[in-house]
Amino acid sequence: KTGLIGVPASFQFRYAYGYSRWILPRVRYWKAKKGIERAVERKKLFHLWLHPMNFAWKTEALFEEFERILKFAARKRKEGQLDILPMKKIVSETKNRIHGDDAFNEQCIPLHNQRACFFSSDYAAELADYHRSAFKYGRKKIVDDFNHFMERLNPGDRILDVGCGTGFFMRCLKDRGFSVTGVDLSSEMVQRLKQKDPSLDVRIADAKNLPFENQNFDAVISIETLRYFRDRSLLLKEMYRVLKPKGIVFMTAAPLFSSNLYGIYNVMCQKLGLRGGVSCYQSFETRRSLTRRLSESHFDPLTIQGRFFGPYFMLDKVYPALSGMLMKRLERLDDALSGSGALMNFSNHFVAIARKS
Repeated sequence: KTGLIGVPASFQFRYAYGYSRWILPRVRYWKAKKGIERAVERKKLFHLWLHPMNFAWKTEALFEEFERILKFAARKRKEGQLDILPMKKIVSETKNRIHGDDAFNEQCIPLHNQRACFFSSDYAAELADYHRSAFKYGRKKIVDDFNHFMERLNPGDRILDVGCGTGFFMRCLKDRGFSVTGVDLSSEMVQRLKQKDPSLDVRIADAKNLPFENQNFDAVISIETLRYFRDRSLLLKEMYRVLKPKGIVFMTAAPLFSSNLYGIYNVMCQKLGLRGGVSCYQSFETRRSLTRRLSESHFDPLTIQGRFFGPYFMLDKVYPALSGMLMKRLERLDDALSGSGALMNFSNHFVAIARKS
């Protein structure tokens, strides 16, 4: 309630006076290095502290040892394993990680538990007649991109599906011979997936704290998951952590200015506090913001494409027959508009592929 967070000291960079003058050279560096490595492994904070007067004795030698610590930490940050923050940013940058909560994530789990049966049914439906509904039409566009993405993968690659839901994309990967693991925080989704295919490796787990070691997967996919996080960096940094070097990510994001106006409507409900106006609050992107967000999480964005341009979700509700006819007749135009420059910001899906730096 106070906004204060206690950060216990992990390591004091000691001065060289009194008994401390007998500390052997490089011992300070060795202890700090071990502490940083342990923090990276356990995903904890490492709190290094000192006073300026600590450099008053054997100044040159201590500066040299302190510089070694900073260079080691900088290397870990460059590898995407460590954030380096001043104390004043601890609250704003790490509060969610410390307390393990995210407002959007909390709202969406009960919602997905309730809708698990509908997701299972919707994703089980064939796509041969994908013009019959806007949901199937949008799903078809993502599936087409996903099929091209699978061509980038190598036989035997290990793939992680973050937010796997009822397992549609996991089964696509399994059918192509890949080793695939799925995680989802919706217990109802996971239960339905296990009942349908007990052979799949699927776990109930929070995407903010993935239960896997560093550099464990060749690729990560995340379909319609990013939108449920207020702090998207929590998800992106975990995905980065579990990826092997040069590993790739396939993910979708929700455009803010989509032609169905849902992004603008949802954000307005958030700003006005109209929680009952939407099923749950969500996060939205522009092409520029998604590119920046990926880069800030140490990914190299390879492609970001808009998919599904028309306002067919809205038209589906009032005149589904007309919506289906327009989707079928205008599909080529729709594809061209959704993938065209700034116009992709008005599409209904962003599909992004990025590589671990």
